Amino acid sequence: SALLGCGAAPHTRAAGAVSAFAVRPVAWNPASAPVGKVSAVADVGSTVAVFGDGGATVLSSGAVVASDRSVTDWVAAEAIRGADGSPRWIVGVDARGRIHYLRGLSSFEDVSSRYGLDGRRVLGVAMMDKARVGFLLDQEIAVADGRRVTRYGAPALATLLGGGGYGAGVGTNVVTVFDAKMTSRTFPLPGVTGVAVGPDGRLFATTRRALYASTEHGDLALVY
Repeated sequence: SALLGCGAAPHTRAAGAVSAFAVRPVAWNPASAPVGKVSAVADVGSTVAVFGDGGATVLSSGAVVASDRSVTDWVAAEAIRGADGSPRWIVGVDARGRIHYLRGLSSFEDVSSRYGLDGRRVLGVAMMDKARVGFLLDQEIAVADGRRVTRYGAPALATLLGGGGYGAGVGTNVVTVFDAKMTSRTFPLPGVTGVAVGPDGRLFATTRRALYASTEHGDLALVY
């Protein structure tokens, strides 16, 4: 039999499931240094690297300390575990799929081969947890854990983000999330524009007008 009620539907403002949302600006470039059209940003502590069509600009505590214009077609950037075991490297990915590491706060070095990805086009990179780095390839994800690089088949994804032991990516109207064993789950989400993963592994996804987040039951629910 059907159950009828007059209460508000779940995940609606009337039910209290949709909360307030605020955006706070961050003064990462207080001196308004020219950086061109920005395509990606990565930071480690007080060091921020800004990647765009004017090259890569490195700021430390808000001041420009270096500019490298050898690459101007950056598509992604992230702070990841270094190929030498360092806790964090700032890396950028160019349009050819090459990975460049910020060395000594002064210049960028191609390190694709150090992650076993020489000759493969990298589309994105994400830190999945303290030890594992994920690299988005063409319908594959390569995972480097400091000892080896393992490749897994994956659906066609436009982006890859990570955190808390998980990776997540955006496909056409879908969000795909991967756990530590690279077991995947896909959520249909028409008009999805982006994803993020919190340090606790919680998944967030956006459309042009809404924000969604994973629940304790593993579902994806409207929060704003």
